[in-house]
Amino acid sequence: TPEPQLSYTFRHNITQEVAYRTLLERQRTDLHFAVAQTLEAQQPDSIERLAHHFSNGDLTQPPVRVGALRYLGEAADRAKRDYANETALSYYDRALTLDPRWGWLKSKVDVLHLMGRREDEESVLTLLDAAPEADPVERALAWGEYYEATSDFAAARDVVVTAQKQAAADPAVQARCLSKLGIIAWREGDYDAAKSAYEEALALVGADPRFVAEEAELSYGLGLVYRERGEYEAARGLFERALEINRGTGNRREEARMLSALGIIAWREKDFPEALHLQTQALEIQKAIGDQSGIGATLYSIAQTESALGDYATAREQLKYAMLIHQSANNKWWNAVVLSELGTLCMYTGNWNQAQNLLLQGMELCKEIGAEIGIAYMLCNLGQVQREKKLLLDAELTLVRGLEMADASGDRLLEALYVGELAMIDFENQNFDSAVKRSMRNVEYHFEQDSAVSVTDDLTRLAIVHQQFGEPNIAIQYAEQAIQILDDCKGEGPDYPHRDYFRCYQVFSANKQMEKAGRLLKTACRILQDKVNKISDEDMRRSFLENVSFNAEIQKEAERYFGHD
Repeated sequence: TPEPQLSYTFRHNITQEVAYRTLLERQRTDLHFAVAQTLEAQQPDSIERLAHHFSNGDLTQPPVRVGALRYLGEAADRAKRDYANETALSYYDRALTLDPRWGWLKSKVDVLHLMGRREDEESVLTLLDAAPEADPVERALAWGEYYEATSDFAAARDVVVTAQKQAAADPAVQARCLSKLGIIAWREGDYDAAKSAYEEALALVGADPRFVAEEAELSYGLGLVYRERGEYEAARGLFERALEINRGTGNRREEARMLSALGIIAWREKDFPEALHLQTQALEIQKAIGDQSGIGATLYSIAQTESALGDYATAREQLKYAMLIHQSANNKWWNAVVLSELGTLCMYTGNWNQAQNLLLQGMELCKEIGAEIGIAYMLCNLGQVQREKKLLLDAELTLVRGLEMADASGDRLLEALYVGELAMIDFENQNFDSAVKRSMRNVEYHFEQDSAVSVTDDLTRLAIVHQQFGEPNIAIQYAEQAIQILDDCKGEGPDYPHRDYFRCYQVFSANKQMEKAGRLLKTACRILQDKVNKISDEDMRRSFLENVSFNAEIQKEAERYFGHD
């Protein structure tokens, strides 16, 4: 058994500092080098301490300089892997003062990109451009990440295509380039081009274990396309595959992104508890690793879920925080997306003028960056605002224009939203034949998607249309079908379950089935009151009750039917 080694420590840091300052500069540098040599022999894994002592030695001496460069670089890389972002930047800065290696510049760009510090990222990219030995492909792809993150899609596409040409024989680089071209096309709403890029890239990498990281990125991108086209099972399978890969490789940033993507599928399928569970997991990881863009994206998704659950005040705060993050990173695409959701939130609470202003701002940003699909989503919401403001002709023109864009994109969920809104315009214009056709189209779509909770709006619309037609038996059949779904899900899932119950009340009341009608009206009132109770902001609560037409109508009818009890 070896004899234990004695060690000495200072009782107080101040004593150590005073003793250190009494040393001459040469003594200090010699002492640091001596400690570094001892550490290197006895504790070679003490990278950070080795970096400290070598970098404080006499850097004019070759052995000291070599050690400083080695361990500063290794300490920086370790901090980067551990997502100790500020520490990594500090080490890279110290290393770069000794030797402006392009690899360190590129790594610094990666850290700054994660942190959302776009101005600093651009400055370092400019230094990378000036590094003659830098890999031109890596440099181009780094610029592509920057341009895509700042919503300059044309510039991003140009540099990625350049990289693609420069590495035509390298399948990994080709896959990365196609992946970036795919996400650009997806953000612009060109889902066909995105799908083509991702599938071409996946064919290149195949199941080769050397390209597992590329497979994960491509699976995620193709999953986004399937998700927007309503093919949720295919999307879920791809996201889960990417999640498995990223967990296996320890890529926490991508792990969080996959969790958030799966959360959005759960949200679209109206499984709000599961959506929040996945989104909260993603947010915890993103906060731990300092992924600012990821935090902003997940806060947006959480806000959508909170809004669906009726907690509008919390959703608004989440969206405001997300907006600050994306504004600081100069991400116009995300700014537009958040503006759209803020506008939607104002719609839910009856603040129609503010909703219209926010939607128009979002559309202007989308026009600026060429994101047509964003315009298509906002036109759908704008049409709803115009309908609520009784501008029926404007609403119809807006919705028809948006439906054409949705059809062209292949976004089936968006198509269904438009068809439902146009059916409402038809109903208000007493164009009942068209209202029935459009509502039936949506019923078929939602049942095809196995999303019964999404079909109650269309079923109850069909009920009131057929009642207007003078076909009470058919009206009651549709109302009964909707009631069964609403009762089974306990009102959780449909966008406006109280409105659906109220429409059913109107049908049964018109057919003199007053006992059942009364129960339906009570249920509508109870759900409405539950929603009111979740709104903590007094102004939002008042607007929700007074300015959303069907909420006001439910209250008025309840007072008439039940009196003031």
